[in-house]
Amino acid sequence: MYRRRGAKNSPQQEARRPQGPPDPPGDSYDDRPKRRRRITFSWCLVWCVSPSILVILLLIIVTIGTLSWHLATITSEQSTALAARVGGVSDQGGLRMNPLVVAEDLKNNVTSSTTTTTTHSIVVAEDLQEDLNNNDTDESSTTTTTTTTTTTTTTTNVTTTQHLRQTEPERQDGVIPIRTTEANESRDILKESPYPKLWVSKNSSYHQMLTAKVERWVLAMHGTGEPQLHEFDTGSSNSTYFAIWTSGGHLVEASAWSILENGTRAYLDAHTYIPPQIAAEKDALEVSGDFAAYHSWWPEFYGHIVDHHLGMLAFLVAKVSEKTRFLLMDVGPFKEILQVLKPDLFSRVTWVSPKQVIKIVDGRLTVSFHPTSSIGPHPRYGANSYLQSWLQSLNVDQPSDGKHIIYYARVKPQATHGRIMDTQHNEDIIAMLQRAMSKHNRTEKLVVFDGTIEDESGVKRHMTYIEQFTLFRSATTVIGPHGTGMSNVVWMDPKPSSQNRVVEFTIGPDNNGEFGDAFREPFAKTYCYKYWGLPFDYNFLVFLSNSTNNRAFIDTKVFEETVNEIFSQ
Repeated sequence: MYRRRGAKNSPQQEARRPQGPPDPPGDSYDDRPKRRRRITFSWCLVWCVSPSILVILLLIIVTIGTLSWHLATITSEQSTALAARVGGVSDQGGLRMNPLVVAEDLKNNVTSSTTTTTTHSIVVAEDLQEDLNNNDTDESSTTTTTTTTTTTTTTTNVTTTQHLRQTEPERQDGVIPIRTTEANESRDILKESPYPKLWVSKNSSYHQMLTAKVERWVLAMHGTGEPQLHEFDTGSSNSTYFAIWTSGGHLVEASAWSILENGTRAYLDAHTYIPPQIAAEKDALEVSGDFAAYHSWWPEFYGHIVDHHLGMLAFLVAKVSEKTRFLLMDVGPFKEILQVLKPDLFSRVTWVSPKQVIKIVDGRLTVSFHPTSSIGPHPRYGANSYLQSWLQSLNVDQPSDGKHIIYYARVKPQATHGRIMDTQHNEDIIAMLQRAMSKHNRTEKLVVFDGTIEDESGVKRHMTYIEQFTLFRSATTVIGPHGTGMSNVVWMDPKPSSQNRVVEFTIGPDNNGEFGDAFREPFAKTYCYKYWGLPFDYNFLVFLSNSTNNRAFIDTKVFEETVNEIFSQ
């Protein structure tokens, strides 16, 4: 039966209504408005007090951060005075550091409070540890780095400038750092090579992605210019030392330092340069005269020696006198490469074992370096113009059978590290190359290169370094998947007028991250960025989405279009 809302029950209805338990004391019907008022007051109190507590906590955090920053840096007055005494900016973009001046100005700080002189590069990057593990970063990981040095405080907005170490060095009394700042990245470097051409059957957004990737990597690797130099002069110190502590890998660490007249040790503090191991000085190998040194990552691998170490050495050779000797690490194939390609330079090298400390007397030590890394642990380059000049100085006997078109067959059993082409697919690519060469009347000889060669008895053996060098110097075109074999394109004709064509199969957006390290980031694994500025006409094909580490494929229709276009020129 419908009853109007608000109507009262009749006495009979009230008698029939079920009776619940009595209201507790203080919570009677008449007391409930008071209770509501108490609750309202409590919530108002919470809302008023909570922001105050948050403000107080924020002020405490800001105060602690400000105090920490002041403890980690020297004052601007000290910086200005010290920079003026040092003598200005060097040709390589950093301050020209005199370790004796640094020691004199900072001696009191070192002995009283090491925190005032031990300053660090602060990297604002959440994925720094991921960079170390992956040897790379995500495209969106653009960071802003504040670099603090003993001579100046500079904020740069370059991409991912990092000062990486295996571990943060322990503070030592009487040991002071020599620091410089990295130059800002200049987009002028992008004009030194044509952008690579991407051959795809669809999805024009890939082209925009590639352009962004090219600019990101080239700016990070080459945009800050050539390496910097620091000279330790034994005339102003008791002795100078150099040592490479790590035998290989992506983060090879070294030390270069002098013991000053007051007993203070001044060491170069830059990317992968760390404080010295003082206890190792007693076992040092003593040498006399002028020496030059550098170090870099992956010295045990041929591909990295060719794409980075050669350029760093060529830079040093151009910067020092002909009487200067070089300290190079005796790891990997570098010794044999220099011996066969440049015997006169090989004779000027003192080969140093890992952890062997070298003491230089009656001479000077010149060390090349970059203050920061490029992307993750990747080193900066900036020496390809020196590499090109050095390559042109090499005397090479041309093969008797003339020019070549080389296809790099990255197949088993020679290849073991990902991006291995499917065997039948690899044969199909070779057949397509032969048809295209015939169609366009190419006079070069096609060579299928896998790092081996058959001797006169028909037995396969590994090619020597001079055989690889001679073969690739005769090549007009090199085609194949990214891998160590493709690093040999550096041996192609280095004359500026050359039109060396390279077609590299690389990682595309369709296989990003699905097959481990070999397919980690689109357009990241390529020698195009490393050899930027050398006379190459670079072309990219991407692996198909069904590719795996052990069975990689490309689009054969796109490949046919690519080689027909190249061979018709």
